[in-house]
Amino acid sequence: NTPAETFVDQVLRKTIGVQDLVVGYDYAFGKSRQGDISFLQEQGKAKGFTVSVVEPYYVEGMLASSTKIRELVGLGKMADVKKLLGRYYQIRGEVKMGQQRGGPLLGFPTANLAIAEEDLCPRLGVYVTQVIYDGKCYGGVLNIGYNPTFAGQKLSAETHIFDFNQDIYGKPIKINLLRFLRGEKKFSGAGELAAQIGQDVTEARKVLADAQQEILLACEEKYNR
Repeated sequence: NTPAETFVDQVLRKTIGVQDLVVGYDYAFGKSRQGDISFLQEQGKAKGFTVSVVEPYYVEGMLASSTKIRELVGLGKMADVKKLLGRYYQIRGEVKMGQQRGGPLLGFPTANLAIAEEDLCPRLGVYVTQVIYDGKCYGGVLNIGYNPTFAGQKLSAETHIFDFNQDIYGKPIKINLLRFLRGEKKFSGAGELAAQIGQDVTEARKVLADAQQEILLACEEKYNR
């Protein structure tokens, strides 16, 4: 609720000692967002600091902004997210104990990460993924959702890692989301779900094979810090 001019005087000038200020084209601040670009430019002229405005930047017609990126993540449009971020969208965390259904019941063991609804949660469903563990990269499929087939109530992120057989409970992993495959669906039972997961795995392996060079590049450390 700080008035815009008070913010300029007390924060920008007195606390920071601003001389040159760079802001985005849609920047606004202060009570009721009264401090817009024109206001800042007038204040700068009167109080001895310059104001430079960064114009909007577009990538293939998409505005490069955090708002647009959040929108695309929510829609599951990971290829477009990558264009704006310059890398794949990634979730990370320590592997948690799940319901122990993936391996024994379905034949597809999973590494489970906690994910909260208030996080920047991607569209619910199944994704082709790249899993990074202990400096190595593995392909996989990820389901983000509530497990409606088993009447689940808690949001979870469960990844089946290809060609992998290690105990990684409590270990940190990173998961790059490469492509959205399908939305979350309630199946008639474990058998139908397992059959669908098998199809998801087949499709995911094909995606990974077709984009092998790009996938290898995405695994470089500079993209996963």
